[in-house]
Amino acid sequence: MSRGKNVTSNQREMIRVLLDQNWSQVQISKKLELSRCSVQNAIKHINKFGMLENAPRAPRKRNTVKSIDRIIRRPSEGIRRLTTRSIHNEMKAYPECSLSFSSIRRRLVEAGLNGRVARKKPLVSLKNRRVRVAFTRENLTWSAMDWSKVVSSDELKFNHSGLDGKKYMHRRLGEEFMLKCTIPTIKHGSGSVMV
Repeated sequence: MSRGKNVTSNQREMIRVLLDQNWSQVQISKKLELSRCSVQNAIKHINKFGMLENAPRAPRKRNTVKSIDRIIRRPSEGIRRLTTRSIHNEMKAYPECSLSFSSIRRRLVEAGLNGRVARKKPLVSLKNRRVRVAFTRENLTWSAMDWSKVVSSDELKFNHSGLDGKKYMHRRLGEEFMLKCTIPTIKHGSGSVMV
């Protein structure tokens, strides 16, 4: 059964003033054009809470517990490109908890794993990464002028035709360039030019 409309705080104030003047509930209901039950409930509200505003309502009951939240979060932390649908399919193994896609999405957002488009970075092998780090450590004392002479071959990629498409994944704030949160791009073929 649906709830009726709330009596406003101004109406409750009027009810309280009229009660102090010894008006009956029926007289108050006719004067304020409210039902007698609304007046009676407003009087109960004033006596119970001692305030004219609406009482704070209880929030909706949470449909997951901490252990289920961890079960939802764990696969997405491991494989960032897992979709909500695939996590939902994994959750079918737990019959005590039937969740919707939006509930799973909300739990991931609570854990800081927001759905984002994965950044594209040129694929740099582990060997080349080590060489780059060693080069940078050797030249820590260089000035900005010296570093401006260094050319990196992986700065921009332009496609001749078509798009590479977007891949969505879950990541936290500040993780956009982590290796597992990016899509490696390879500079070969006639489809693109590196500048």
